[in-house]
Amino acid sequence: TIDRYTGGLADIVDELVEHGLVEDGSVSVRVVAAPPLSKLYLVNGTDAFFGWYAITPHKVKYDGKTIPVVDLMGKDTELLHFATGQPDQSASLFVSESQQFFEAQWNLIAAPLN
Repeated sequence: TIDRYTGGLADIVDELVEHGLVEDGSVSVRVVAAPPLSKLYLVNGTDAFFGWYAITPHKVKYDGKTIPVVDLMGKDTELLHFATGQPDQSASLFVSESQQFFEAQWNLIAAPLN
């Protein structure tokens, strides 16, 4: 499926060049296979609680084999609190930027869970 999307993107760029709409164009694709690395709770647009997941290597058994994995330990994450109305303006900025980041993902990226 990713080949279909990247191939389509390359076709569009080639078309733009062919029609003279851009002088030159090319497509390079990079894929980031990454799980969520942090957690963020937003409360009523006034408070944000943020924390980085601890990353822990260990081994699990799967299909009769021992496999090395890297786990994200979200339940042990220390949360930092940021709130609007604090004397430190960076806290308010963190809350508003986090809200915008969340809304962009929710509206542009997230898909309903079946």
